[in-house]
Amino acid sequence: MPGPRTVVLDGPLRVRGSPGWAKLEMVAVVPTAEPTGEEWLVDASGERRRARPARQWRRRAGLLCAAAALAAVAAPAAAQAPRPQDPYPVVVVDCASAAQVRPEEFILACGDGNNRLVGLDWDTWGASTATATGTDMVNDCRPYCAAGRFRPYPVTVTLSEPLAWPAHPGVQRFTKIRLLYTDTAPAPVHKDVTYKLVY
Repeated sequence: MPGPRTVVLDGPLRVRGSPGWAKLEMVAVVPTAEPTGEEWLVDASGERRRARPARQWRRRAGLLCAAAALAAVAAPAAAQAPRPQDPYPVVVVDCASAAQVRPEEFILACGDGNNRLVGLDWDTWGASTATATGTDMVNDCRPYCAAGRFRPYPVTVTLSEPLAWPAHPGVQRFTKIRLLYTDTAPAPVHKDVTYKLVY
């Protein structure tokens, strides 16, 4: 007959035949002398109580492990669930006539690329306006543009006045962009300027 197996319990254990929960300080699961498959619980005082068959304990432990694994897999998936899409999508159209949503960069001077917004951090992107902070990198073109240097100007960006995009039915595009320079503005531009966005 195999030797007894010792099981240490951290919490209360329901003892068959007792009115409530009884805490056993130390429990040993001891097989009976007869090959009946029954096992007994023995507490520190030596009192014996009938235990459930080991197969039931193994089945319950397996179910608990499976439930814990499913919970661990489901939690990150729920946290990363995509947000529902806006039923009225609004985009900003770049120089290549491509739709952009919350772009990190946006070229203002499509012809030569001497004026571009970089590091855009969008606070909002709604159905009527979108706002961001970033930097306007402007070529000073001194002594001429090919030899000039790009200089940074902190700026607040606001996109507004969405209209239907003829090339894509059901999609609206922002048609105006406002730049508010929070420090100095590149000469001869004013600190608060609005451009049309129609590409």
